Amino acid sequence: MVDEAERLRCLSAAITCAVLAPAGPQRSRILATLYKDERASQNLPTDFAILEKMHFLRLLSPGEVSEFAKSLAPHQLALLPGDGGSQVSCPFLCIYLLFMNFYVIPVLLAAAFPFTSATPVPVPLDRFFASNS
Repeated sequence: MVDEAERLRCLSAAITCAVLAPAGPQRSRILATLYKDERASQNLPTDFAILEKMHFLRLLSPGEVSEFAKSLAPHQLALLPGDGGSQVSCPFLCIYLLFMNFYVIPVLLAAAFPFTSATPVPVPLDRFFASNS
């Protein structure tokens, strides 16, 4: 039988992997499954706070991101080829782009075109961020 401490360590690792995973439908399902696990909210408050914000597409403060980065292993902090971004910055950048798409841009469009009857509709960016594999 697996020790309870080992189970919680595995749950914490699963949350970290889900947060760092590329955006897309599979990641959304994993985040939802982990969010529903009561052990995460009861025993892992720091991990659960990040998980909850990622699951509900809420913005994170730079302090929360740096706290999360402190808990990562060295290979999880590796720089990505091309633009030099890190594995930590990529998922949070995706959240900011989704936030802009769903909340800020429609408000700006409504303010810019108050006399039109058209309703701005957010574009689903999950397809844009989904991996091609």
